[in-house]
Amino acid sequence: MFAAALAFFALLAPRAGAAQVSSVLGIPCTTQANGVQACIGDTAHRVKSWDGVPLDVNIWLPPASQNGPFPLLAYHHGWGGNKGGSGADPNRALDGYAVLSYTARGFGESCGSAASRAADPAGCARGWIHLDDARYEARDTQTLAGRLADLKLVKSHRIGVTGTSYGGGTSFILAGLKNRIMLPDGTLKRWRSPNGKKMKIRAAVPLWGWSDLAESLMPAGNTLDYLVDNPYGQRIGVAKQYQGLLYSVGAGSGFYAPPGGSPDITGWFARIQQGEPYDDALSRSILQEIQQYHSAYYLQELIPRRKQIRPAPILAYNSWIDDLFYADEPLRYRTLVKDRFPRAEFSLLFAAAAGHPRAGGPSPTELAAQTNEFFDRHLKGFAGRPLGIRTYTQACNGSPLMGPFDTRSWRAQTPGEVRASSPAPQTFTSAGGDPAVAAAVSVLSPACNTRPATVEPNTATYNLPTAIGNGYTMIGSPTVSARLAVSSSNAQIAARIWDVAPDGTQSFITRGALRPQAGTNRVVFQLHAQGWHFAPGHFPRIQLLGRDVPYQRASNGTFSITASEVQIRLPVRQLPTAAQVQRPLAPLDRDGSIARRHELAGS
Repeated sequence: MFAAALAFFALLAPRAGAAQVSSVLGIPCTTQANGVQACIGDTAHRVKSWDGVPLDVNIWLPPASQNGPFPLLAYHHGWGGNKGGSGADPNRALDGYAVLSYTARGFGESCGSAASRAADPAGCARGWIHLDDARYEARDTQTLAGRLADLKLVKSHRIGVTGTSYGGGTSFILAGLKNRIMLPDGTLKRWRSPNGKKMKIRAAVPLWGWSDLAESLMPAGNTLDYLVDNPYGQRIGVAKQYQGLLYSVGAGSGFYAPPGGSPDITGWFARIQQGEPYDDALSRSILQEIQQYHSAYYLQELIPRRKQIRPAPILAYNSWIDDLFYADEPLRYRTLVKDRFPRAEFSLLFAAAAGHPRAGGPSPTELAAQTNEFFDRHLKGFAGRPLGIRTYTQACNGSPLMGPFDTRSWRAQTPGEVRASSPAPQTFTSAGGDPAVAAAVSVLSPACNTRPATVEPNTATYNLPTAIGNGYTMIGSPTVSARLAVSSSNAQIAARIWDVAPDGTQSFITRGALRPQAGTNRVVFQLHAQGWHFAPGHFPRIQLLGRDVPYQRASNGTFSITASEVQIRLPVRQLPTAAQVQRPLAPLDRDGSIARRHELAGS
């Protein structure tokens, strides 16, 4: 009788996490007019991470009338930012979510400002920026989520993560870790809360982030979007001048490690600025660390296949025209994941919308709705299905906004191909083409960049067929196959593709970079993926040149490159039955041989 009464009263009692809260993790909470409980941290109310570094944290909880524990949404801000710029939506608390936003270690009041370090000298002694390290920044999120789970405020297996740029890189890494943490020595261990609860990331939405930080900042041109395996390669690539801006922003708003600290971002930047050759021990060690700890693509590459796990479901968005983190970043990671784990959910949304400059052109505004649906489905069990791969084209100078184009696989986006061949040799040098054109297509140029059509001097230039009928629509990466005679190991190739219009203007579409070997070799490489419709009367023009300053760093020394036996393949949405459109040829490996491990149509 007594036991039955206890059971009856237990049913009447509120569940854990319900009712009014006065503070969470030492942060005072107040109730907003809409009932959301807001716990807004400051320098005096920071939360210690796993290694004692104090973090500036905001938490929003549902109104007291809602019973917890709740699924958790964790938001991550971009480089140089703070929790106020994370994109966190407190109104999601009205939908029954706990919402977390914090300033990443080394920025703002998480030891980034001098005042925040002075407020806790011991805690901030090593609270510098670790550059989205799986052992540090990712573990900070895991620590905060674990502590909230121990307070019975959040569900330990219902955690979603999202973020932009730097926060997008964190989100990719957290999805790859899923239910594990990475210790300082690189060991992967089962993720548990401080009180021993089993924890897991259930869904991730990385927004204009990276999966391979080395390829993003210093592209080597070793990746092909249809290959299953796309490692960076043995040769360090071409530095984007973007790095100077990023370094300055970080130095002005954050806390870099002092000499002897790791990562030594100041020392890394100084070495990159020295330029080629990048075959010294320091350069190789920088590349190794970036791959091992700062890039989701490689998180599981150093452990046996039998111990690898399927990442958490991912919905990734990147802008076609983002000169920092192109659409290639989630694309290559998706292909790898789907090969290892065919049943993994990994959806992609590509358009010309928000991102880093030059991103921001006209595009659909469905991203927020897609994000909410994705989290509701995985964290709350709502009905729905994966987006798959959805693309739109860029609208610019007669190229209309087209889409959505929905497919299950990347390969299915483009059943056709437009090709051009040029056996005759063309030579270009390290002096590059027209400096005025290079300046006009810098990262600060307009999203829709149109100028008079010219054939620049000192470039190898190739025209593809002029569009007839209804035109043709490129989705993906233009592929260049060529025999290259390269005079120096310090050489580099900058590639651009333009849409040349009948009125004598040309619009910039996308670019690429390659670090070729010295000598004569058959090479296959790609420009960055893009979505673009070539209207009737328009034609694609591809340039190869030896310099693209100020977008990328000029090579040390001089060189010349002769390209011959060139073939260009443009992936298009039209079927091979359309005018000018052919059936795609067999995919090529990087050396021009037939690729054996390429993406399958149904993946």
